[in-house]
Amino acid sequence: MSVRICGRLLLVSADNRILLVRGTDPDVPDVYWWALPGGGVETGEGTRAAAIREVAEETGYQVTPELLCRHLWNREARYQYRGQTYHARESVFLARVDSTIRRLSPTMPDEERATILGCRWWSRAELADQTNEFVPARLPELVGHVLDNTLHWPLTLAEP
Repeated sequence: MSVRICGRLLLVSADNRILLVRGTDPDVPDVYWWALPGGGVETGEGTRAAAIREVAEETGYQVTPELLCRHLWNREARYQYRGQTYHARESVFLARVDSTIRRLSPTMPDEERATILGCRWWSRAELADQTNEFVPARLPELVGHVLDNTLHWPLTLAEP
């Protein structure tokens, strides 16, 4: 089983909307999820730098390092993708952005184009009202705690 070290960003807009990407496994038709943008660390890169790079690749939003506020949580999970089992170790960071955040066209590598189907800004109420699959499943609850500043950070999340 491959271990995948990842960086992800919880992007919060000035009006407290959260940016999520819609993903799928091309080998499993009609299964979709919403997750924080981010992905795997490349050689010589840390989790913060990977998160910033991956957000640009997946969404086109250009986040600068000074917009990162704090480390929110670490998450370990195992998942299946394209017939292989992965063990993910993710670090999630908070980035507060305003309407002036620069957006270019996403620059995903070809292998990601079939996986990342787009992105969308979600309000807190929309997160709570949806029955969609979120990754992690507790994402609406965690977002609520971030917006209310009601937990001590960083958290450690372990999922089967």
